[in-house]
Amino acid sequence: RGRLVWERVQKLKEELGVGVECRLPRGGYFLWLEFCDVPAAFDTLALWNMAQETSAEFGVSFLPGSRALITTSPSPAARELVRRCLRVSLSFYPAADLDEGLARLTRLIKAYLARL
Repeated sequence: RGRLVWERVQKLKEELGVGVECRLPRGGYFLWLEFCDVPAAFDTLALWNMAQETSAEFGVSFLPGSRALITTSPSPAARELVRRCLRVSLSFYPAADLDEGLARLTRLIKAYLARL
């Protein structure tokens, strides 16, 4: 399963044209993506808001990094890091659904980047 996901993330990186660091889960259900080489205004909470507002168009969901914090008072460095991170679920999805979900996420991110 990890290899399948890794291949999909490599495809996402190629299609987006920005740096994406991936942390594969070790027995968990979530994939943590960190976006690098993106404009300073890039914020996965704003991306998530866009996903909610355009759900009919993109139909994809994820958790912004800021919503995955386990503390209510993170350091400034932690706040800055999670602005560029998101978490996606990998559990219980067949390969075709993962492909479709990552394709939708890629289209959403491209549209968001075009707004920045």
